[in-house]
Amino acid sequence: MTRELIEKEIDERLEEPDNNWDGIFNSGYSRGFRDGAQWRINAMWHKPSAYGEELKRDVEVIAKTKRGYRFGKFDVVGYSNEYIGFVSTSSLEYALSDVLEYAYLSDLIPERKEETK
Repeated sequence: MTRELIEKEIDERLEEPDNNWDGIFNSGYSRGFRDGAQWRINAMWHKPSAYGEELKRDVEVIAKTKRGYRFGKFDVVGYSNEYIGFVSTSSLEYALSDVLEYAYLSDLIPERKEETK
């Protein structure tokens, strides 16, 4: 869900006729929802350090590179396997300096808890 979709949904809800009697509650609720959704979106994205010590290796990620978004994993790359880089699903290798930010796919997938009856 993008920021634009969230804001559009909030604005549409605020314009509904039944919001007239409790506009203060709804506008506060909507601001809270908007801030919470924005926090959730931003909390998933990380900027890699210069050496990538914090990176989980061999775990699926989406990375925003200088050339666009790519799916792949962080791993030791290079001719002599001497530095950590990003390897896309199409086996292209990117230097860590090409990665602007990344998110682990497991963090982006919603948790679904099955209820037992």
